[in-house]
Amino acid sequence: MKNKDLKVRLVGIASRIKECADEYDRLAGVAQLHRILAHTGIASVTKKELMAIYDVRMVGQDGPGRGVYNTLIDRVLNRDCPLCDAGVATTLDHHLPKSKFPSLSVAPYNLVPACPWCQREKLAKLPQNSSEECFHPYYDDVEAVEWLDCIVLQGSPGVIKFIVSERCCDQSVMERAKSHMKTFNLGRLYSLRAASQITGSRAHFAKVYDKGGAAALSAHLLEVSKSWYSIHKNSWQAAMHRAASESDWFCNGGFNEWKSYR
Repeated sequence: MKNKDLKVRLVGIASRIKECADEYDRLAGVAQLHRILAHTGIASVTKKELMAIYDVRMVGQDGPGRGVYNTLIDRVLNRDCPLCDAGVATTLDHHLPKSKFPSLSVAPYNLVPACPWCQREKLAKLPQNSSEECFHPYYDDVEAVEWLDCIVLQGSPGVIKFIVSERCCDQSVMERAKSHMKTFNLGRLYSLRAASQITGSRAHFAKVYDKGGAAALSAHLLEVSKSWYSIHKNSWQAAMHRAASESDWFCNGGFNEWKSYR
């Protein structure tokens, strides 16, 4: 670090930075991150200087922390965004925004791989209580409970509307799932993905329907849903195919109401 004065000041707050990271680690595991107070700088180090450690020394291609940045992203299987499972993780997002919590600017557990959609939708939103805390990929087992569901809305074009399942038996998970969906606008994202998926599958659906009717198509859709469910219980694909299999309208030709405008 060329700025010797800054280096001295950073060394002076090292123990305090560790305390902040330890507090984060302790509270994240019990959905209590909302208890961490927003702050500016730490002692003699300003918010701008703390944020620059991430922006310059970690994100910068030639920064000494770039290797850590790349490692955190590359640890995600297939680069699937762990926040939505519908986009490609291309960046790191601060679970607690560095603009309000600069002491956590480079705390590894606060840096979550994210796709452009999730990073844009979340921005600097902050939870006010446990129910408003969205799921944290490093601490929450989102597969422990089935919480994602959807319904088929008849029309031209048809719509797949994604919701938090009423079958979810864990009230705290249900509330946090709703916050997660809202924070990242996942209802909109999943509906768009579903529309694209159905449009691309219409010809195949038609073949199954022509061969065996609505019952055959329903059975096929259910099998696809089970396949997705086996690898990701709350995947939008599992929920979409399950809802479609249960819709008489969809299985009796409603799938043709999803049009391609390309």
